[in-house]
Amino acid sequence: MSLPYSTKLDLLRALFSGKGLQEPLALLSPSGLLEAHRFVWEKTVEFGIKMRGRKFPQEELQAELRTRADLRAAETCPAQLKQCRLQECAERHPACMREVAIDQILTMSAAVGDYLQIPVKP
Repeated sequence: MSLPYSTKLDLLRALFSGKGLQEPLALLSPSGLLEAHRFVWEKTVEFGIKMRGRKFPQEELQAELRTRADLRAAETCPAQLKQCRLQECAERHPACMREVAIDQILTMSAAVGDYLQIPVKP
């Protein structure tokens, strides 16, 4: 499934304005949320590179996202995984996957706000 352009524009608008992403994300199916996660990741990397050049800490952001997801997996994972795998949980545990994906998207949104010097509003 590919995200509709209108959804991508809503996500970009939220990233640029610093306004909350919860509303457009709440409307998405589990597969749509995975697509949104991928889209926001790509835009986060793109904005980071454009704003910070070679100093963009992509690995640091990946590590932070992984740590946040893995902490959640260790605490509340219904599949009792030690590492969170969004793709694997989309069908079996969509509620848990949704919470982790939204948390990671909000983390990426905060990073974009930092790169663009936009205050992020919940």
